[in-house]
Amino acid sequence: MYIIKMTRMTSGEVTMRKEISGYTRAYTLFTELCDERSYDVQESPMDGTYFGGGHGYDFMIELSVDDEDSEETQYEPF
Repeated sequence: MYIIKMTRMTSGEVTMRKEISGYTRAYTLFTELCDERSYDVQESPMDGTYFGGGHGYDFMIELSVDDEDSEETQYEPF
């Protein structure tokens, strides 16, 4: 499973959390959310996570692999 999480930067409140089974679907939704807000997408190659927004923005959007599920399922690499 892939997880998309949107966090409000002023309070740290998680305003959205979605679990999506397919890499393509998860990445497409992630990029759509970033595009709607004009956020640049950044990749963290050490852990295969994508980020949009963050410091200086209203929200941070994160796309990551569910660590608990990663042992049983093979994923496409980021």
